[in-house]
Amino acid sequence: LVILDLNLPDCTGAALARCLRARRNLPILFLSGSKDILSLDLLGGHGPSDCVLKPASLALIAAKARALLSRV
Repeated sequence: LVILDLNLPDCTGAALARCLRARRNLPILFLSGSKDILSLDLLGGHGPSDCVLKPASLALIAAKARALLSRV
C-alpha cells in the first residue's frame, strides 16, 4: 500500500503514481486538499486506487487502507 499526497516537493503524486504503477500493481491511496483529486481518472489506469480529501480523520484513512489491502 502506498499513501501519497497529490502535491509533493520534488514531483507530483500523479507522476510518482505513474512511475510506481509502471513497475508494480500496488494499491495507491491519494490524500489531497485539492478537489482536483476527483479528476485523477485522467491518469489512464495509473491513478490512485482510492482518494481521500483532506482534512480527513485517521479512522477514515485507516478504513480506506484496510479496504485496499483486503483486495490484494
